[in-house]
Amino acid sequence: MRYLALLMVMTTTAFLSAQVKLIDPGQRPEAPPAPPVFKLKIHKQAAPSSALRYRLYPETRELVEGNAAQSYYRAFAPKWQRLTHAKDYAEKSEKWLNQPLSEFQEKEVSFAQHQAGEVRQGSLKTYCEWELTPRFRDKGFETLLPEIQGFRELARVLALDCRAQLKTGRLDKAIEDVRSGLIFGRHVADGPTLIQGLVGVACASMMAPRLEEILQQPGSPNLYWALANLPKPLIDFRKPLEGEKIVMDFFLPGFREMLKVKKPQAMSQEQLLACVDRFHRLTEEQKESGFSDLMKKAGFSAMAALNQPAAVKLLSEHGLDAKHVEKLPPLQTVFLAELLTYDQIFDEMLKRRGAPLPLLREKLMDLEKTMKQPLPKVASPIPLGTLSRLVVPAVQRAMLAPYRLERKLAALQTIEAIRLQAAKDKAWPASPEQVTMVPLPCDPETGKPFPFLKEGKRIVLMVGPPAGEKPLYYNSYSYELELE
Repeated sequence: MRYLALLMVMTTTAFLSAQVKLIDPGQRPEAPPAPPVFKLKIHKQAAPSSALRYRLYPETRELVEGNAAQSYYRAFAPKWQRLTHAKDYAEKSEKWLNQPLSEFQEKEVSFAQHQAGEVRQGSLKTYCEWELTPRFRDKGFETLLPEIQGFRELARVLALDCRAQLKTGRLDKAIEDVRSGLIFGRHVADGPTLIQGLVGVACASMMAPRLEEILQQPGSPNLYWALANLPKPLIDFRKPLEGEKIVMDFFLPGFREMLKVKKPQAMSQEQLLACVDRFHRLTEEQKESGFSDLMKKAGFSAMAALNQPAAVKLLSEHGLDAKHVEKLPPLQTVFLAELLTYDQIFDEMLKRRGAPLPLLREKLMDLEKTMKQPLPKVASPIPLGTLSRLVVPAVQRAMLAPYRLERKLAALQTIEAIRLQAAKDKAWPASPEQVTMVPLPCDPETGKPFPFLKEGKRIVLMVGPPAGEKPLYYNSYSYELELE
């Protein structure tokens, strides 16, 4: 699957799943699913005698020199893949992951131990380098990434092995599987494409249900400090976001360098038509349209002529010599202005990447509103800024993906704080104010601890929706903690 097509699928899945389905006239639309409720049975548990006896992130002394990607690719060995590609595997694996642990038969998933072992080895390597950046520069949106979706399956295999370890009472090994899964997700996301970032988040997120299962086991260790010592955020999107700009270097090679000089050199017609061809391949217009290549290229030239005055004005404001730019081929001028617009909007988005989530979300919403405003009316049917409006919104949605995982991990750490406090006081805390032994983690959405309330023999912990949004199944949930 080509890169851009896969990106569009990945970044719109959550959005489309929340939309109302098409219905027949007179039929009432289905209500969106209610926010889920996770019911857990928990017991009081103090921290281990050595606070970091159990870790969800490896110590430096544990690391082994080498590239983790080699171990992960080894996990794709054909012999092992044959088992996970069986016709009924998807249905069976779903059952194995969701059935009660008492019904789970670890022998049925014995095939998972070899692949899981390779992922564990990879998670202890000193670095992970996928060597995709050179390919991305060379092939752009045509870069093939056949292995990316397969990484989800490796995370699933690790989750199955975790359940097998739990069923046989090996809590240490189960925790090790969760740790490996979290690091595996972090490694998967450490690449130059947002697809890798999104799949990395998905892989690491598969470990959250396993953590929920672990902390319910009799005698399970308290993992508050293990969770507290994870990197924040666990999945860093710096490399995927910055890598997205490489796509434009593929479409318009050398144009960013032209934007740094006052008088860029004029390009030949052959060079400009090569850029046009790349855009045509992106939209596959050559297959869908009955027009000849000549007509298509003429259409681009007409668009350039209509947009040239606006392009010259924008480029001169950027610092290029207006008189010189007016003499450049119109198509080159328009491409330069389109790339400048793209970079300005993209940088406006990226500069806030490290901001607190509420501020980041607010600014991204403001930027989205700005981009939804009509473009200035010009003679051209494709005015300047069109490309940015097609690409940037998908990137904006992807920027928020790591925080869903952060909220889940913070909620689980809150549960461990409750268990710690209960072990100390010999009684369950009734509200966040009664947890004084350790700091309660903050909800990334609010910057405040998650609210919870004791109701009889249970505690209800709420993970609310972002400010201004309705509580829906994809943005909020609650934990009902049955107290043992």
